Amino acid sequence: MGNQLEQQLGELNGVLKGLVPALERLENRQNETEREASAVGERLEGLRRIVDETKVHSGDRFKDLYEKCNQSMKDHKDNETKLKIIEIDVKDLKNKSEGLGQKVWEIFKILFATAVTAFVTWRLTKGG
Repeated sequence: MGNQLEQQLGELNGVLKGLVPALERLENRQNETEREASAVGERLEGLRRIVDETKVHSGDRFKDLYEKCNQSMKDHKDNETKLKIIEIDVKDLKNKSEGLGQKVWEIFKILFATAVTAFVTWRLTKGG
């Protein structure tokens, strides 16, 4: 029985020695796979940082564009208001100028009538 046990141990020892190269190849593959997984993890982390930076940058850019759009709309409304005020001022000036023209004509008529009266009076008094 002891001999048989030694024989079985010898056979088992031979089988185990035969498995060593296969186990070493598996261990090498595992190590290579772990290195590749680590490299992929690093690449993914780099891409994640890029995506996060892009999110922040695009968010800031959209915020800036939104604020510029709102400011442009406000400026447009302000310009429309200013334009309406200018239109009202132009109408007022036109009305005033028409009224002023009428007043100038009235003053001209009075001065002309006075000048004609003075001329006639002068001619009459000079003995004409």
